[in-house]
Amino acid sequence: MDFPARTDVATEPPNQLVDALGVTPTYVGKNQTDYLDELGSDQEVIDVVPDFRRLAELPMRGVIVTAVVMPTASSRYDFVSRFFLLQVRVSMKTR
Repeated sequence: MDFPARTDVATEPPNQLVDALGVTPTYVGKNQTDYLDELGSDQEVIDVVPDFRRLAELPMRGVIVTAVVMPTASSRYDFVSRFFLLQVRVSMKTR
């Protein structure tokens, strides 16, 4: 697979983004199509329940929320991410 690389640039998150996610990101980046929001923990990513109506008002294709997984003896993953496609209201959870 050869996915295109779209580098993000650090940005101030719009209030609407933070309100719609219901969490405060530790980092927000933006590229041509998406917001990338790093959260403080993997559990925050898992627990996010976005307000899709508010997210759909953003002029972007999608919102990615991600966090580093805290290492434990049973950890199998380095990070957890979810991708919300704003116009089609699709929520993807990967781990």
